[in-house]
Amino acid sequence: MSLAFCGTDNNSAAYNVDGGVLNNGCFLDALNVVPHVFLLFITFPILFIGWGSQSSKVHIHHSTWLHFPGHNLRWILTFVLLFVLVCEIAEGIVSDGQSLHLHLYMPAALAFMAGVTSIVYYHNIETSNFPKLLSALLIYWVLAFTMKTIKFAKYTEHGIGPRQLRYCITGLLVLLYGLLLAVEINVILGRRYMCFDDPTEVKPPEDLQDLGVRFLQPFVNLLSKSTYWWMNKFITSAHKRPIDLKVIGKLPIAMRALTNYIKLRKEFEDQKLSSIRPVIRPVVCFFTPGLLLGFSVQKLSEFFSCDEIGDEQEPRATLTSGYSNHNQNKFPSVSAAESEMCLCLLDSLCCCPPRTHTGKLTMIVGQVGCGKSSLLLAALGEMQRVSGTVTWNSFALFLCRLIHERGPVAYASQKPWLLNATIVENVTFEMPMIKSRYNAVIEACSLQPDIDILPQGDQTEVGERGIILSGGQKQRISVARALYQQTNVVFLDDPFSALDIHLSDHLMQDGILKMLREEKRTVVLVTHKLQYLPHADWIIAMKDGTIQTEGTLKDIQKSEPELFEQWKTLMHRQDQEFQTTVTETMTDLERKNLRRAMYSREAAKTEEDEEEESMESEDDDNLSQVMRQRATIPWRSCGAYLSSAGPLLLSLLLLSQLLKHSLMVAIDYWLARWTSYVISAKADGSPRNCSADCSFSHAWYLSVFSVLCCLGIVLCLATSVAVEWTGLAAAKELHHGLLNKIILAPMRLFETTPLGSILNRFSTDTNTIDQHIPTTLECLSRSTLLCVSAMAVISYVTPVFLIALLPLAVTCYFIQKYFRVASRDLQQLEDSTQLPLLSHFSETVEGLPTIRALRYEPRFRHRLLQFTDANNIASLFLTAANRWLEVRMEYIGACVVLVAAVASISSSLYNQLSPGLVGLGLTYALMVSNYMNWMVRNLADMEVQLGAVKRINGLLRTEAENYEGLLSESVSQVPDGWPRHGEIKIQNLSVRYDASLKPVLKNVNVHVSPGQKVKTCTRPAIVIDNIDISKLPLQTLRSRLSIILQDPILFSGTIRFNLDPEMKATDEMLWEALEIAQLKSVVKTLPGGLDAIVTEGGENFSQGQRQLFCLARAFVRKSSILIMDEATASIDMATESILQKVVMTAFADRTVVTIAHRVHTILNADLVIVMKRGTILEYDTPQALLDSEDSVFASFVRADK
Repeated sequence: MSLAFCGTDNNSAAYNVDGGVLNNGCFLDALNVVPHVFLLFITFPILFIGWGSQSSKVHIHHSTWLHFPGHNLRWILTFVLLFVLVCEIAEGIVSDGQSLHLHLYMPAALAFMAGVTSIVYYHNIETSNFPKLLSALLIYWVLAFTMKTIKFAKYTEHGIGPRQLRYCITGLLVLLYGLLLAVEINVILGRRYMCFDDPTEVKPPEDLQDLGVRFLQPFVNLLSKSTYWWMNKFITSAHKRPIDLKVIGKLPIAMRALTNYIKLRKEFEDQKLSSIRPVIRPVVCFFTPGLLLGFSVQKLSEFFSCDEIGDEQEPRATLTSGYSNHNQNKFPSVSAAESEMCLCLLDSLCCCPPRTHTGKLTMIVGQVGCGKSSLLLAALGEMQRVSGTVTWNSFALFLCRLIHERGPVAYASQKPWLLNATIVENVTFEMPMIKSRYNAVIEACSLQPDIDILPQGDQTEVGERGIILSGGQKQRISVARALYQQTNVVFLDDPFSALDIHLSDHLMQDGILKMLREEKRTVVLVTHKLQYLPHADWIIAMKDGTIQTEGTLKDIQKSEPELFEQWKTLMHRQDQEFQTTVTETMTDLERKNLRRAMYSREAAKTEEDEEEESMESEDDDNLSQVMRQRATIPWRSCGAYLSSAGPLLLSLLLLSQLLKHSLMVAIDYWLARWTSYVISAKADGSPRNCSADCSFSHAWYLSVFSVLCCLGIVLCLATSVAVEWTGLAAAKELHHGLLNKIILAPMRLFETTPLGSILNRFSTDTNTIDQHIPTTLECLSRSTLLCVSAMAVISYVTPVFLIALLPLAVTCYFIQKYFRVASRDLQQLEDSTQLPLLSHFSETVEGLPTIRALRYEPRFRHRLLQFTDANNIASLFLTAANRWLEVRMEYIGACVVLVAAVASISSSLYNQLSPGLVGLGLTYALMVSNYMNWMVRNLADMEVQLGAVKRINGLLRTEAENYEGLLSESVSQVPDGWPRHGEIKIQNLSVRYDASLKPVLKNVNVHVSPGQKVKTCTRPAIVIDNIDISKLPLQTLRSRLSIILQDPILFSGTIRFNLDPEMKATDEMLWEALEIAQLKSVVKTLPGGLDAIVTEGGENFSQGQRQLFCLARAFVRKSSILIMDEATASIDMATESILQKVVMTAFADRTVVTIAHRVHTILNADLVIVMKRGTILEYDTPQALLDSEDSVFASFVRADK
């Protein structure tokens, strides 16, 4: 049949223009085609040429996403426009006659294509930030709005009113085109690109220009304007990507719909072409796993292609003449001999040949960041070699071959690394236990007092990364491990940084000089403690990545007299460091903290045990009681999870599930009834009387079936939305509550709860609540309702089935009862075997330098395989248990089918059942086993997954700090510049860490005048500048003070962000702070300067440099009160001397409270506080205390001299 735009009827007046062109409907529709054709011809070249070419100037890569004004409104209006255009197309097709008037629906079809094109065009314009190109859309909206307005006016003129569907659709299109035109004008005006003579450049917000912020996918989000008003600035930056990328959560739904459509069409085609089904189906099923396999292989290939230590193939150096034949079969480093290194590493460490001698003590000294630790790592083969060689025992080895040729070296890194094991396992470290040697090492490292504090002694597990220990205790265990190893070479990287003077002297005398020297072991020691230089057999002085000088102390005295005099001054100052039994030393504080932490953890553990015992019955020893407790479903955790979603969503979820499955049963029932009537009609018809068969009509059944199917689709969609919303709401509520509790939690929580446990709540448990529980809940509810529906249908079809239902239900109950207990235990076993595997892997990665130095790679690899085997065995048992359940459910299902079939056949013999109902009952009976199998498995999975909710609820019950304070409602009472003077008054202060612990401060009274420098080791301040801090909100109090902790903390980001997280300081202020902290020269050499990247934990800087950055951060804030907790512990004496002078001058008008253990810093203070057992013995100026004969402070200073 031929087609024509205005119709093929020759008698029609479609081409009549006597009343004017605009009065002819066909011509008017033709004019409406013009805007859409214009947009298609304009945008396609830009899309396919501009953005399709890789070499085009328009093709720009962007790391951020900048939304134009009216972004959300535009998308809503566009989708509504597309819907209305679909309605217009449908109206045109329905109203078309036999002459096929294309003008009734072709303009609407072109408008739909233009609408889709506008979406793609706008998306590319926005991602590339080219708003000038929106002029094409502006012209299109103007033309479309004009044409539709003319058409709407002509309809009104010809008397077509709201009763006509075409009139209403045209009016809606006029409104939508007008709104889109207004949005486009607002974008251009707001961006000021075209309508002003002097346009101003509009840049993305500063947080989007941060190099650390990346948008994972360039999808447009309708809900991207969400705000989290309750979060502070730091947490907001951490939530940047989740807030801006909520659309990622919608992608699986879209992909699921597309996948379902593909599967449905495939199944339909398979029914027509069943011969090719065996060939096509495996290919289609392999497509998605094949893509995932390709991505995984690509990632693994990139990882396996990375450079490895010692992967350069260079010829092995020949033996020197001095290397005798009888030593050729030994490891060169086992007799560790003389090491000669000439290295150029990473273009930053260039060394003249330093030399270490057999059985001697070599010390490496230098300022912070000069390359001391890098030299040790280079000798161990842990750094990239640019040039140079390393000689071990006169056997020349290229550095790239060093890791394959040398023997074990005991290495204690600057940052201590411990296993998640007992203390004795960390010290022996895979070596046989020799009691005498072990005791000697423990004594040399002063670990026995610390071991006595622990509840299980040296059998106490230190936790992940040694979480229960302080920095000094971890450092001493790391050094003890190096001393215990029976290697001839020992590398110690700054082992005294976290130790006080007494522990340092004891370790030096008993550990290094006595134990290592007596055993004739070669020791290379990196240190800032210059008072130990006289003990060195050889000294290497480094400066700016080079060897400044080397030799004995006498040689350096002759060759470098200025350097020697500088050392002499610093050594004299270090020799004045003292320690008494009255002032609380750093070691005493560590041991007190350890004792308090152990007591708190034992108390917390006791409380948990008592709570568990109170929940159990009195007959705990009865096995049946224990089994009954284990078989109980955790209803409390389930209720906590569902209540987190809210009653509205919970009601919606329950109602949608019930309606959905009821409708599914109704659909099947209607099909059964339809089938019965068809069979009955055919049976009643005959060749002689075909009236019954011929009069039967399928229209009524088809209409009802279609309506039921449409309702089923809507209810399936509503159920999916309800499940996702419920899971999302519950996850958000639990995560927000957990985050708030952790942020506002008191210190007791972190002392009694391992850090790994808290991290697991935010990682593993949160992931379980986000990803697994909603899916398991949906599967459980679906399988349960399907099983109940099947039983109900079978019972309705054959009521006799109710007799057999009771024994089957009892059997199923006992099977699921035993399976749930076993499945839960097996899943917990799998998790418990997976945790050591992951922990061992992470520990191995963190401690690779130590492991490779000791040549323990095969041992750790073997242990990793053991953990893998244990996890695989647990997974195998869990899979076998699932198969066990499946077999028994199949038996029950077979019984159900047997009973249903016998009952149905028996009933049908007596004409009591229609064929359709018999088929319905048998169909449901065949699916019962599958439904019951998944119901029980999902119930067991849900029971295990609800453990995550239980653990998070345990943290949610933590009592929070009084974060608001008594002045929270009137914070304006606190002056903006408070504290302005820095006056501190402590009046009758008695505090304790917990209600179950004894007070650590008792009736303390101290008055610190503004600007004084105080040395103490207690928490300062109750009244600051006449304001009681107990009444202040904690956020206000903490934001007005500056504190520098002993352990330096740097965040991933830039140097600017670490110095000024709030981005309020100018570059001049930041450079001034870096100059005060002696870091200006270091930062200037970095690419980017203040915007240089800081890796995770600041690992691209040395320990001392990280401490200096923390000092600079405190200088930027310029608070009136500065608290320094051993802030110079990891800094060399020369740098510390400069910083002390800077603090005395730059903070001359401010109050500085310092925790220090060096006598020269204490004597320079304005006020000294001497404390014992939580009470103040005396406090006054240092000179006044020294002049007093009965002063405790003076007596110990005289005793130290």
